[in-house]
Amino acid sequence: MAEARRIDRGRGLQIPDVSDSAYYAFIDLTIVQNRERAMRRMTWAEPRLGAQRNQPFFFYAYAGDAERVRALFEAELAQPRDSIEQLAAEPGLHRMRGELLLAEGRALEAIPELRASEMAADGPVNNCVICLSVAVGRAFDKANMPDSAITWYEDYLETPFPNRLSFDLEGNDDNDFVYVPAGD
Repeated sequence: MAEARRIDRGRGLQIPDVSDSAYYAFIDLTIVQNRERAMRRMTWAEPRLGAQRNQPFFFYAYAGDAERVRALFEAELAQPRDSIEQLAAEPGLHRMRGELLLAEGRALEAIPELRASEMAADGPVNNCVICLSVAVGRAFDKANMPDSAITWYEDYLETPFPNRLSFDLEGNDDNDFVYVPAGD
């Protein structure tokens, strides 16, 4: 990442200091499995993320911090929306509700919410053909249903998708993550 940012600067792109730390927090949490450092990074980044307020939500959901996830979900529900904005927000709210249920250990209840997050009244929410597979696979894994989890993870692996290695866990193309030095 440091090399990528050096190249970015050489191309004239000014990336704010805060722009990669949520990304590193997800990596620490899910790959490196250093939960303590991941939590420090996200706690530092959260107040600085501004409009990217869903990143902490999904981070804490993956971390299993149900109390924090519920608070962030309730804050999202309280956002004022007109009827059009509410329709547009529904799939995302289903995804958030599903992630909250997973964080609370209610994996089987999460599955219908996760599935509902992929469709709007007028069709698919986005072009991510693998995002549902990962989310539902995680839910079945957490529900201790390995055969179903394997089926969904195999679907993920077998479905062609060019951005498979993106760590964008919201299923969109907004990769404005933030960096915080690990401090160790």
